[in-house]
Amino acid sequence: MQSKKIEDLTYEMLKSMPDNEKVEVYDFVKYLVNKRKQKLDKVLKILDNTKRKLNELGYNEDNIDELIHEVRESDD
Repeated sequence: MQSKKIEDLTYEMLKSMPDNEKVEVYDFVKYLVNKRKQKLDKVLKILDNTKRKLNELGYNEDNIDELIHEVRESDD
């Protein structure tokens, strides 16, 4: 038997499903995509807040190495 990609197999399976089952699969995929988007939005918000705070402390993309060095050299 010839090996197929997972995407091809999934597509073939979806094509052969009854419409009501397709709707359930699509709804589940939509749910998963939305959950992933929510997590990504949270991460992006945290990154934005971190960048803003670092900028307030005088750090930016050009001198962030100084902060890293300071943290590594600290005794904490």
